Amino acid sequence: MHIALADTLSPSWDLVADIQILLHYPFMQNAYLGGTLVALTAGIMGYFMV
Repeated sequence: MHIALADTLSPSWDLVADIQILLHYPFMQNAYLGGTLVALTAGIMGYFMV
């Protein structure tokens, strides 16, 4: 994607297309994977701590 186009892109009502665009970038894939792992770990640890 050209840098000039980065200013013109905005969220739309087509959520599937928006997520596909986000997951096109490797850093977003890593962020999604990391966030998922942290959420699962926190949920499991919280279950045993309470």
